[in-house]
Amino acid sequence: MQVSVSRVRLLYVFSLMLCMTGGGSITSAKAEEVAEAEAAGAKEVSKIVPNIPGLEEHWPYDIPQEAFVTTGGKELTISDFKGKIVVLNFWATWCGPCVAEMPSLETLHKAVKGRGIEVVAVSQDFKGLPQVEKFYKKQYINGLPAYADKKNKLFRKLGLSGLPITLIVNHDGEAVGRVDGDIDWSTPEVQAWLIGLQEKNAENATESKK
Repeated sequence: MQVSVSRVRLLYVFSLMLCMTGGGSITSAKAEEVAEAEAAGAKEVSKIVPNIPGLEEHWPYDIPQEAFVTTGGKELTISDFKGKIVVLNFWATWCGPCVAEMPSLETLHKAVKGRGIEVVAVSQDFKGLPQVEKFYKKQYINGLPAYADKKNKLFRKLGLSGLPITLIVNHDGEAVGRVDGDIDWSTPEVQAWLIGLQEKNAENATESKK
């Protein structure tokens, strides 16, 4: 399940009713991805990852270099995580499905920490990091780093709609997987798949140096 960002923005500004939407809308990024894949003669643009419901691998596309901020006020872009696998999660404290999956994202973060995999949960809250920090304290989330997408710039640049959405980003800063809606990120299957991606990246990096 997903919650529409644009509709919540209307609620926030004009006090309209919050509407719930299902996932699966086609974004401009996705359309470009399909077009590039077809141009390259790819036989398979997207495929479901076995044993991980909701997770799809797809044709790589670049993540825009729009900055998001840390609790210390430092601005980062996806390039700051180059060389690592990134679980790039877009969420908000007002989004029920987002809140439901946050504990499993924190569990994943603790399980893969130091293994070349980063969980980057970027809040779309209108009030920014103060709102996120308040939520983290209330929910006893103390291990997952907090990030905020100022004015939803990265989210909009990617052409996304609905929350939560998670992109799996490879060591070159390209999105190679996607989940629309919430899933359990703490399962052994998810961890094994991510570790496998990182090991494959490490092997490719070693080969390229020879």
